[in-house]
Amino acid sequence: EYDIKEESITFKISLNALVECLNIFGSGSGPGVTTALKMCYNGYGFPLSLLLEEAGVITDCSLKTQDPDDPMEFSFCNTGVVNKIIMKSECLKEIFSELDMSSEVMEIFMSPDAPFFRISTFGNYGTNHCAPDEDYDD
Repeated sequence: EYDIKEESITFKISLNALVECLNIFGSGSGPGVTTALKMCYNGYGFPLSLLLEEAGVITDCSLKTQDPDDPMEFSFCNTGVVNKIIMKSECLKEIFSELDMSSEVMEIFMSPDAPFFRISTFGNYGTNHCAPDEDYDD
């Protein structure tokens, strides 16, 4: 359910901070226990508010928003598409949690041969490779 009063809303937030907020209750807290999320944004200059509720416990997170970079133009036609990845978000979340977040460089690797998909970081602590159902560490 959503209510947007403007034609488009664009802002930038820290991905690391967003993941930390979403991890507050963790995943799989138990059978029958679900986490509800409500996101609110009051417009330019305001933070993105996240309200998480699980088993009656409510956590309120506020993420500072920034002016967005110029939007990139994407063409989603299938002509000339070399690779496509469709994966569960939980799997991608696990990959991001295993990467070296202090790295300044991240590489996304896709290939017709194994490993078919891999995300790598390169930083002060070395090289870290992560792929679905595989874990490579140098």
